[in-house]
Amino acid sequence: MAFGKKIGVWVAIAALAGTLAACTDNKPGAESSDEPDNNGAENNGAVNNGAEGPCAEPCNDGNPCTIDTCDSLNGCQYRPDNTACDDGIECTADSCDSLRGCVHEAMDTLCDDNHECTTNRCDLTAGCVATPDPTQCNDGIGCTIDRCDLANGCVHEGNPAACDDGISCTVDSCDEAEGCVHQANHAQCDDGVACTLDECDPIGGCSNLTNDELCDDGDSCTTNTCDRDSAQCIAGDRDEDGDGFTDWRCGGDDCSDENFFANPSATEICNNIDDDCDGDIDEGVQSACGDCNDSCFAVHFGGDDPWNEEDMYGTAYDEDRGGIIADSVNRRFNFLWLPNTGESTVSKWDANTATELARYKVGLPAGECVGQCCWSSNCNQPSRVGVDGRGDSYVANRGFGMQGTVTKIWADIDDCVDRNNNGVIDT
Repeated sequence: MAFGKKIGVWVAIAALAGTLAACTDNKPGAESSDEPDNNGAENNGAVNNGAEGPCAEPCNDGNPCTIDTCDSLNGCQYRPDNTACDDGIECTADSCDSLRGCVHEAMDTLCDDNHECTTNRCDLTAGCVATPDPTQCNDGIGCTIDRCDLANGCVHEGNPAACDDGISCTVDSCDEAEGCVHQANHAQCDDGVACTLDECDPIGGCSNLTNDELCDDGDSCTTNTCDRDSAQCIAGDRDEDGDGFTDWRCGGDDCSDENFFANPSATEICNNIDDDCDGDIDEGVQSACGDCNDSCFAVHFGGDDPWNEEDMYGTAYDEDRGGIIADSVNRRFNFLWLPNTGESTVSKWDANTATELARYKVGLPAGECVGQCCWSSNCNQPSRVGVDGRGDSYVANRGFGMQGTVTKIWADIDDCVDRNNNGVIDT
């Protein structure tokens, strides 16, 4: 019996050894282990648990990115290993699919270079690929060359040749922010004449204007001008009014170098000025009243002091009448004063030419009736006109329903009074 029991123990040991041999099959691709593994063997090759174990066939799914294992309870297990799928492309998402193997998904968002002028995509072979689009770089500046640089994005390079304005005295450049800039270079306009102003106009080009001030020699009795043709300053006698006569203060005979019409060749007229520069004013051209009023009326009393019978003026000596008597001078005025009853005005006419010279309002402003006879309502109408010895008129204005008035009108404007001190005679 003891022998029989001993035989049974050895049979059990032999059976256990066969089981261990089945889980450590030394087939190509399998790894052996001297230590028992409750979860089975784990590798990327075939795993076999023996003909009678849970993994009767080798555990190999043919997928290089899975880890193949044999589980003593569940049999063959295939666990994806994403690290086995790294393709070295920075823009792909690498993963292990248990059925398809390694999967590489292009992720375009990982390629964004933050340049507005590039289109970015992920190529599964080349990685990130950027395509430039120069049209996105147009800055609206006509003189810049706009391009898309893959490293820096939009680049705007100034092109001075595009700014040539054809003006020889300007320095043309392209400002990348403002566009074409044309800076004047006055030195390019130097004409070699010392008394000209040489300037460069960015629009019109060079200008060389003569400047007489540059020729001033400091002598008040000379006129200094810049002559472009001779390229020099020319000095002449002082003649400020340009009448051809030198100023009397510089040894000349022009008595009024500020008045073109006063010089030795001029004709004397009555204007209180020595026109002909002979030292006398208005000689031989004054009116009978001794002034420049052609329409004067004067009565003179008295005479020169001391008494001079040969040159009496305004008086006469009559021994029969007892000595000195007053002399009178009468002047004729060819004026007509005609009332315009229907419009509250009086007209001044020239009797020689039958021409109306002026028309004056008469009466009170509140009583003015224009264009109609208004004797039945409040109004002033001119009625009678009187003229004194000076030719001045006095107009009697009838009042209907209001006060009557008298209006005086001076014949000569020189006799008028500027009552409101505005420098003119208001009528």
